[in-house]
Amino acid sequence: MTKFLPSLLMAISLSLFAQSPVAPIADGERIVFFGDSITHGGRFIYYLQLFQELRHPGSNALLLNAGVSGDSAGGALSRWAWDPKPMNGDRYFVMFGMNDVGRDAYSTTEPAEKDAKRRKDCFDSHVRNMRKLTGLIQELGKPVVLMTTTPYDQYSDQPGENLVSCNEPGLANIAQAARDLAAEKDFGLVEFHKPCTAILKAHPELHLCGGDRIHPKEIGHLVMASIILQSMGEKGFVAAVTLDAAGKKVIRNANAYVKNLKFQDNGLSFTYEPKALPFPLLPEYLEADKLLDISAILNQEILTVKGLEAGEYILKTGGAALGTFTADDFAQGVNLALLDTPSQKIAQEAGKIMYKLQGKDSTLRQLPFMEMYINWEGGNVKDEQNSYDTLDKWVEKLVREKNRYLDYFRSCAEDYKKLRPQLQKLQAEVEDVRRELAAFRSVPFEITLEKVN
Repeated sequence: MTKFLPSLLMAISLSLFAQSPVAPIADGERIVFFGDSITHGGRFIYYLQLFQELRHPGSNALLLNAGVSGDSAGGALSRWAWDPKPMNGDRYFVMFGMNDVGRDAYSTTEPAEKDAKRRKDCFDSHVRNMRKLTGLIQELGKPVVLMTTTPYDQYSDQPGENLVSCNEPGLANIAQAARDLAAEKDFGLVEFHKPCTAILKAHPELHLCGGDRIHPKEIGHLVMASIILQSMGEKGFVAAVTLDAAGKKVIRNANAYVKNLKFQDNGLSFTYEPKALPFPLLPEYLEADKLLDISAILNQEILTVKGLEAGEYILKTGGAALGTFTADDFAQGVNLALLDTPSQKIAQEAGKIMYKLQGKDSTLRQLPFMEMYINWEGGNVKDEQNSYDTLDKWVEKLVREKNRYLDYFRSCAEDYKKLRPQLQKLQAEVEDVRRELAAFRSVPFEITLEKVN
């Protein structure tokens, strides 16, 4: 697969190496991801949950979405007490910046005096608010992990306005503030901005932040998840089996069992029983793997067979051919995670449930999204009718102001009225899907190597 130039890969590796340590996900841990729309729609959270269920089955870890579209570090201060705090996280991963930077002030490379002042005011406000916000989390005695903001795509040829200095220097400065705060307070740090900016620069033709240059596509979210896993020290190890065909024995079986090993003149067969599952080869996985070596980070399930006679061998499971490989290929190791094994089929089914979980959870997150505005407009979210009346008045105000997002906000307000009476039902549905995702397990299957005559 096409990969970055070595110099770019090295730059990304160095930026990751510079991160503050982030502990792996612990069994039974509750992690809350606190942020704006990039978190609200954050498939990266669900990729992480999927990875955890497949790679560490039975861990009972719970990754929770506390993102709200349009939010900022300042806005987050006002919802901390009634949204992320009651989630009772064991750790809080925090990412704000895209709505804090004052994007419209970055439409030129050399700002006018007014824009220069706005840039500084927005930056200073963001720093103050992040200090307050992380201080609230610390008051609970909970660890904080800062995630540097994902970039704005000022590099591609997307149609429409391009804020040509929004990412650099705008969000680059915001990201540096996160690094500085993490170093000062001894917070964990996940570095998104540097590696994701490098990817945008290397591949502007892919439009990885979509039409608005702001929100990462699924490929970007998978890259984000892989960066988090790297920062946690995950090695991408599913299982490893090494066989000695000449000596007719098992040399190594790590995180897997090998049973019923048999050798024939034309090859060998055995029952393979892995203890974990690979990450599914979703369409976005295949695309992300072209940008960053996701397989090295997430998916290493290596079958090595030494001492095979020279020639080609068909690798089969259950009588179905997975591919043809040479004796040299097997001596170096064949990655089963990238083949259509029974394990990969199970992982693909788990991926479908992951999509389902994100969809239901995203629907549920529409409630705090609108309740943020109800609070801002002076309404009482504890009073159902007052909440509806407050939203109606808010929409009327948006009409008068000719707000450019009027249709979107009006639709969200109507959805809120439909969803709020169903809150308990929606919560139960999310829990059911979480249990469904957590139930996937590996199964033993037969592996055969047959020499091609």
